[in-house]
Amino acid sequence: MVILQNALALFLALLIESRNTSKAYFRTIFFMPNMIIAGSPGVFLTNITFCYLEVLRITLNEEIVYIVVISFKEQYPMIKKSKIIFSVTLFFSMFLYAGDLESIQLEIQQTMESWINNDIDSENMLNSLSRMEANLEEENDNWEVEYWKSRISLVKGQIYFEQREKKLSIRELQKSLTYAEESNIQKEMSDTWRTMSEANSLLMMQKGFLYIVANHALAQDQAKRALELDPDNARASLVIAQFLCNAPSIAGGNLEEGLSLLKTLYKRDDLNGVDRFAILQSLSMIYLDNERLGDAMIYCRLALSLYPQNIKCNELLLEIKEDLKG
Repeated sequence: MVILQNALALFLALLIESRNTSKAYFRTIFFMPNMIIAGSPGVFLTNITFCYLEVLRITLNEEIVYIVVISFKEQYPMIKKSKIIFSVTLFFSMFLYAGDLESIQLEIQQTMESWINNDIDSENMLNSLSRMEANLEEENDNWEVEYWKSRISLVKGQIYFEQREKKLSIRELQKSLTYAEESNIQKEMSDTWRTMSEANSLLMMQKGFLYIVANHALAQDQAKRALELDPDNARASLVIAQFLCNAPSIAGGNLEEGLSLLKTLYKRDDLNGVDRFAILQSLSMIYLDNERLGDAMIYCRLALSLYPQNIKCNELLLEIKEDLKG
């Protein structure tokens, strides 16, 4: 019976393989010890009930379908006898992407934290992101898949920017914009606009004066739209604050207003570590650029309290110390 049910599950998987976007096979065995009375009173034999749990995951059209085979088998070691108690096959499904995209979100978050804290180097980070991107390429396109592809390309663009690989950075940032625009066509979302604003901000830093003149308001408009859709989008607020701090007053910059916004942001209790670190590091760098070394030191140390092995922040700390020595 179990063999037939397993064969059926595998046959179904092979039958729809050409339409299948993701599949996984999982099997585990666990046991439950029981005591039974055999023969005269006081004579006990131990029997063990093994549970065979097998799960085949397949994707058909726009649903993930799980085929579950559960078999219970009793084994009597002393009398070398076994029997199948019962076996059942279950079929159930769930919305496409629900589990996969949550796991990608978690993996991106965890990988980012490892990279920021220098637990993995940039090369391994890029390999991990490329693998996640390849997995997403196998999925049916929808707004959510395009959004996560844009997020991955944005991070790759940031890494190449840090490595001063200008061409590679620009390529990834433009890919991020393309994915984000496609996502927004299907469903407008605050963080998609935020992703676009960050990508355009980095592009402006690399494409030169003419690009800045033509697109200086674009990143701000995208961040503002993100905040219209979600006023709590911290990364969109960070883009606005960085513009206020770094732009000349004639273009709308306002240093004190930007610093005030950044200090309000980092105190929020709903931030993840990556976002809080980005805000604190920005504060430290802006204070350093404006020769307010004591404040720069405070926020640099706060950033390092989150990710103490971050290379850039440790270099920043050394620079502040050197400047303090005069």
